[in-house]
Amino acid sequence: MDAEIPVVAVLGNHDYSLAHETDKINNVIATYLTVFLQDLGVVVLENESYSLTNDSGSSFHVIGLGSMWAVRSDIKKAFSKIPANEPRAVLMHNPVVYKDIPADQGAFTLAAHTHGGQIHLPLMPESKTWLDIALPREVVAEGWAADSIGKGSNRLYVNRGIRFSMLPIRFFCRPELTIFNLSQKNDTLVKSDSE
Repeated sequence: MDAEIPVVAVLGNHDYSLAHETDKINNVIATYLTVFLQDLGVVVLENESYSLTNDSGSSFHVIGLGSMWAVRSDIKKAFSKIPANEPRAVLMHNPVVYKDIPADQGAFTLAAHTHGGQIHLPLMPESKTWLDIALPREVVAEGWAADSIGKGSNRLYVNRGIRFSMLPIRFFCRPELTIFNLSQKNDTLVKSDSE
């Protein structure tokens, strides 16, 4: 905040006190956290967007989706005020919502939630996690998702995060703080680097 750079956030399951998808939603905790962050100057998005405009008048939009587990994700509402051809980043907590983003509307989509799976299984192809075995659906636990998961030019990156969930352990799954360097090329926003 001291650098006067906009900080944008979305809430996730733990912000509603949801350790499991079937737990009771606690909106009081989420509201408290939202107000606390807003008082610090953080823009908390729930199915809405925040626009940044540079000196030449070009806009970049950050779209934030509500928490899936708290039944607050509304893709249609979140995208309703953004022209289809303008560059944007889409933020969501749970990557499962990604499959519902309309084609070519989420070329730079970021999610978290999985903690990278926390436990990677050694000697498994493509760095499989226990989530790949335990869950009955395709899981993107970390990194760039396969192109085939999204619609059109949509792309998803899932961050491993710096903490853990349920069990206080990470095995072959280091914490991650991702930095993206974005640049504009031929009026199109492109990914140039990530760490």
